[in-house]
Amino acid sequence: MKFFCLSSRPAAGGGTVAILCALLLGACDKPAEPAPAPASAATSSAPPPEPPPVGETGTPEPEPTVPASGSSLETYRTSIRDIKLFMESHQSETDPAKALDRLRELVIRISAIKTDDLPADLAASFKTVRTSMQRIQTAFDALPVPVNQFEDWMAAETAKGEDAAAAAQAKMDQFIKTMSDVQAEIEPAGKAMNETGAKYGVDPLDLNGQ
Repeated sequence: MKFFCLSSRPAAGGGTVAILCALLLGACDKPAEPAPAPASAATSSAPPPEPPPVGETGTPEPEPTVPASGSSLETYRTSIRDIKLFMESHQSETDPAKALDRLRELVIRISAIKTDDLPADLAASFKTVRTSMQRIQTAFDALPVPVNQFEDWMAAETAKGEDAAAAAQAKMDQFIKTMSDVQAEIEPAGKAMNETGAKYGVDPLDLNGQ
C-alpha cells in the first residue's frame, strides 16, 4: 500500500472526478534476524578460545555500526524518529480529508529538517526525498481551491459548460500527474535515504510501503 494512491469516483452531475486519497503508512517491517549458524557435526567439550585483544593478530577493527555522533546528527535522528511515530499514529486513517491533512503535515515536517553539518552522503540522500515531497505542496498550491473542496468546485465548473469543465479537468489531470510522478520518485529515493541512514543509526521511513 502506497502512502498515497490515486482513485476516481463519480461526481454529482455526471462525469468522473479524479481524487487524491492520501493514506499515511506506519513503520517499516523490521528485517528478519539472521538464522544462527548450524552447529558443527564434530563438537568439542572445550569452550572456544577467547578472541585476542585488538591489535594482537593484526586484524583491523571492524567499522562501527553507528559512527561517532554530533549534535546535528542526533537532531536529525530525533526528527526522523518523530516523523516515523507521526506516520505510525495515522497509518489507519481512512477519511480522505483528514489523510490529506496528514500528508500536508508530513511535507511540512520533512521540509523543516536541517541538514547543516550532516555527513555529506546522508544530507544528499535526504535532500532528494525532501525535494520530491515538497512537490506535493507545490501541487496543492496550484489548485484553485483546497483539494478537499475540489469535487464541489469541479461540479460547479462543469455546470458552466463544456469549456469550463474541460479546463477544470485539465487542472485535476495535472495534479494527478504530479502526484504520480512524486510517487515514482519517492520509491528509489526513500530506499536510498534509508540505506544511507542505516550507517548512522537513523530509523527508516516507509514512504513507499508495499
